[in-house]
Amino acid sequence: MTPPEAAGPVSDRMPRQRLAWRGVVLAVSGASVYLLWPALSGVLESFHQLRDLDPSWMMGSLGAQAVAFVSVWTVWRLVLGHIAWGTVIRTQLSSNAVSLVVPAGAAAGAAVQLNLLGRAGIDRDRARSSLAASSFLLTGSVFLLPLVALPLALLSETADPSRFSGALWAGAAMSVLMALAMIGVLRSDRPLRAVGRFTEALQHRLHPHEERVDGALTVRLLAERDRVRVAVAEHKVTAALATAGKPTGEYLTLLCVLAAVGANADPSLVLLSFAASEVAGMIPLTPGGIGFVEAGLSGMLVLGGVDRGDAFLATAAYRLVSFWLPLLIGLVVYTSSGLAARRRRT
Repeated sequence: MTPPEAAGPVSDRMPRQRLAWRGVVLAVSGASVYLLWPALSGVLESFHQLRDLDPSWMMGSLGAQAVAFVSVWTVWRLVLGHIAWGTVIRTQLSSNAVSLVVPAGAAAGAAVQLNLLGRAGIDRDRARSSLAASSFLLTGSVFLLPLVALPLALLSETADPSRFSGALWAGAAMSVLMALAMIGVLRSDRPLRAVGRFTEALQHRLHPHEERVDGALTVRLLAERDRVRVAVAEHKVTAALATAGKPTGEYLTLLCVLAAVGANADPSLVLLSFAASEVAGMIPLTPGGIGFVEAGLSGMLVLGGVDRGDAFLATAAYRLVSFWLPLLIGLVVYTSSGLAARRRRT
């Protein structure tokens, strides 16, 4: 048993460690924003021009973003066992908002998810395993995206850059390939074994003296996949389609804002721009990838032939629809959920 006098220093040390870690995170976030400020400021300065965009295309971007969110809600509902849609929507919007506000906010968002699902009467262990399953599907789709986008971009290199339909066809092909890839992952061990072997070989080259157990990563990947497979046992195809529906909705959002701006870009580089922005949004150094997404997306659009000012404006419109509006709505939902819970307790 720990003596009472020994408990004090340990308990005092833990808050100091947490404060030090938070200080490091905030310092890195601030440094990242400072380094990316030229692109970020260009995007922010374009916000006042949003009122001049074609309203019909902006409405289309909102519809496309709705497709992305409905796809996420469908995945959640499948892994949670067909609970009420209202519970799924409320918990996802709230946790998404929290994860976007906090640097490296995935853990905070997950805690909010578990808390809200617990209030809704979902068993905590079931909620935790379901959260892991949905994260495997949705996060996996982000990392799968560049592998699909790059060959499609190379194949569509000869497409007429002025044709909006070229970018639509590229997006349609991306959706089909991602759905097929997710079905393959759910039904076969081969894709994950190949990913595991490749990743371990890469790790060995980068860190040749680091001790590791061969095949351990593959075992973990297969275990996570099996968890997902159990969760969506009777709905594998629906889960794969819904997983592919999220990047499809995000991509259509980008196409709509480009059309609203009136920008003509090479379809292959639009696809690569989108893939780069999705991966940049996963970088946990700033809340919601602020700075990284703006710099990556606007830079790629300029490479794709979009005027620099139009690229900043399109990026501002894209972030408004895909980041700021969901963040605002999610914070409202989260706050109202907390107020409702307090009223029930009183």
